Amino acid sequence: MKTLITPLDWGLGHATRCVPVIRALMDKGHEVFVASSGSALILLKQEFPTLQFFELPSYNPIYSSKSWLVIKLLSQVFKFVNAIKKEHRQIQHLVNEHHFGLIISDHRYGCYSKNVKSIFITHQVNFLFSGFWKWGGWLVNRWHHTKMKNFHSIWIPDLADSFLSGGLSKSNLEMVTFIGPLSRFSIPVENSQKKYDLLVLISGPEPQRTIFERLVKKQLEKKTLRSLIVKGKPNGREELSPEASITEANHLSAAQLQQTIEQSEFILCRSGYSTVMDLANLKKKNVIFVPTPGQPEQEYLAWKFKSEGIAHSIEQRDLAIEKDMKLARGFKGFCFSSSNDTLIKAIEKLGS
Repeated sequence: MKTLITPLDWGLGHATRCVPVIRALMDKGHEVFVASSGSALILLKQEFPTLQFFELPSYNPIYSSKSWLVIKLLSQVFKFVNAIKKEHRQIQHLVNEHHFGLIISDHRYGCYSKNVKSIFITHQVNFLFSGFWKWGGWLVNRWHHTKMKNFHSIWIPDLADSFLSGGLSKSNLEMVTFIGPLSRFSIPVENSQKKYDLLVLISGPEPQRTIFERLVKKQLEKKTLRSLIVKGKPNGREELSPEASITEANHLSAAQLQQTIEQSEFILCRSGYSTVMDLANLKKKNVIFVPTPGQPEQEYLAWKFKSEGIAHSIEQRDLAIEKDMKLARGFKGFCFSSSNDTLIKAIEKLGS
């Protein structure tokens, strides 16, 4: 079957979790094409250089340098709606030109066709808001659910009990299928030799990506920790650049990153869901989550895993790396066994 994969370009998480989906489709004989934009498109071109790619309009979200993310995103609603309309027109054109038999959209609302089986991947069936913004949650979720109904099915990358995503994926929608957590990493290597005291994974849209990077560097410059900072810039060089006790890399391939995570004693990162799935797959301990300020999904996941005793979390403004490393030791870490069996079964059902 000719299959089009369309991950959202909003950070790298949507693209990275499409990696195992693409691999599974190819293993089952699908002819896979990819359409995306920005850093997501760059990353998947690096992972799958032999595939054919198309460029879609970018949602191009602009984050706030403070914690007013919801306000900042609401001010861009018309821009997002316009991007959705543009990508839908482009998808219709691609379907007419290439005769795809299947579309799998990772959170791109416009990437569907009424004439082609269309699947929507999301771990957020519900957007969870707290505090002042809780009153508007029902309105956002109503719009969200209406958009998802344009698709034939919703795939949730989690177990049926919502073990990792919690309240984000709780749903009574009949069109939902749980396909198991998605990770681009393979089976972890037992007892890897430790090379770094601390691995820092920088990710997410600007300006918060750069703010987080500068904060971490400022604190690490005064330490003697063997540290590696991966900046989340797939358009940059992959080579490691050592500087005193700190080593930096713009981007690492999936294989390199897995090896680096296994060789690191502590992990400091955002609590994005794709990162959560990767760390859970590798059964990592000593994790420190720093949610993007004002981003409800990451704040919820950070709180969830802290309250469950799995991983330490701290707000960005309160980050004190050495103190937080000591606190992280008190958490049990991820003890999770995953496989692609559920995903493969879902793919096999597509042809039946």
